[in-house]
Amino acid sequence: MKINSKKFTYSTLSRNTLKSGYRTYKLPNGREVPSVTTILSNVLDTSALDDWRIRVGKEASDNITKESSIVGTLTHNYLENYANNIWPPEKTNNIPKKLALKIAASIIKNGLKNINEVWGVEVSLYFTNLYAGTTDLVGIHNSEPSIIDYKTSRKPKKIEWIEAYFLQLAAYILSHNEIYNTRIKKGVIMMASKDAPYTGKYQEFILEGNEFDKACYSWFKTLEIFYKRARF
Repeated sequence: MKINSKKFTYSTLSRNTLKSGYRTYKLPNGREVPSVTTILSNVLDTSALDDWRIRVGKEASDNITKESSIVGTLTHNYLENYANNIWPPEKTNNIPKKLALKIAASIIKNGLKNINEVWGVEVSLYFTNLYAGTTDLVGIHNSEPSIIDYKTSRKPKKIEWIEAYFLQLAAYILSHNEIYNTRIKKGVIMMASKDAPYTGKYQEFILEGNEFDKACYSWFKTLEIFYKRARF
């Protein structure tokens, strides 16, 4: 992938976790704002996840969540290194690392091959004094300026299950357009599954056109609900 690090000068925002459990970012003006993921997790319906935790039991669900988090973090690290031209990684017999490498390789083969140019990796973004977050990659996807996020999943997902991911993309796109005076109108979710028999199965979800407009509207409504409930 071609890296154009001079396109924009991206700065990194410091992160914090409050006693309330909210994850926050500190803006250049010193204000502390909630993260995009914190806003989504406190507003969107989580009943399906709650039902799953009850069904499988606390210990089992905690173990699954912990394992998924480890593999997800490792996968993101591999993909970040790849985008920075640090590849291939060292060989390993560590099971979570081998699994993460298989997932990352699938996203590279099927998704990142369509990235024409990279503007930034692990980019901190914020909107006015309302929220902030970090997107995985900003650049050109199939000749169009785009915000790209990587996701790992236990098994393949249907598009109706990923509302939060689309709202997350909308939040990041709006932030980039606000800060850097861009006109990005496309977001891409690159996802690969973790559990057998789907291990490494790739899915790609594109947010653009009318769906992008709807996601932006829904994001601002979500933001409004969050601030009515929270104290910031």
